Amino acid sequence: MLDQVIEIDEFNSKAHARKLQYLFDSGSLDELRKALRPIRLTPSCFDEFVRQTASKLERSLEQQTKKEAEITKKMFSKPLYDDKPQPELAPELSPVEQERAEEALYLAELSNFHWVVYPFFKTIEVLCDKIFGCKRSALKVN
Repeated sequence: MLDQVIEIDEFNSKAHARKLQYLFDSGSLDELRKALRPIRLTPSCFDEFVRQTASKLERSLEQQTKKEAEITKKMFSKPLYDDKPQPELAPELSPVEQERAEEALYLAELSNFHWVVYPFFKTIEVLCDKIFGCKRSALKVN
């Protein structure tokens, strides 16, 4: 309806002021910028009320744009997948202690299914190591 009034009388100050306020309140920022443009270009054609409303809304629009820029900056300043920092393993650990620390990290992340299956695989690993000695020979070489 405001558009129809503005179409009939393009310098109707109340219609322009109400349209600007409506666009700001509804969050139509692109349309608000378009509606502010003719007021900025030809301020002498509009009365003081419209110019004051337009300047007030421009300041509010600038503040809102700054807030959105700050929020966006904060949002994208954090790394995407760095939610949990990975614990560092101490470099002075012996190979056995380091393996135990890695195993403790692995056990901390296991699901219930893995808790049931893990002892069987660990038992098979120890038996194979005792029978074939693969792990011991690999540790001696390194």
